[in-house]
Amino acid sequence: MHALDVAGLKHFQLVSYNEHSLGEGADSKAAAYIQIKTTRGLTLFGAGIDTNIEVASIRALLSALNRAAAVAA
Repeated sequence: MHALDVAGLKHFQLVSYNEHSLGEGADSKAAAYIQIKTTRGLTLFGAGIDTNIEVASIRALLSALNRAAAVAA
């Protein structure tokens, strides 16, 4: 999110973020959930899954942003 902000591409507000493990052990996957609010006032959600929680978070953010783009189109 910081990189998007620095690049002038952050046209949303982070409303909520949650994460949890989908299993046990070092190889388990993680799920991340993000809620954003656009400058037009739309509230959208995204989810991401990966073995790396940082990647899962990025996937969740991209999922929410893709939903925002689809609504704007």
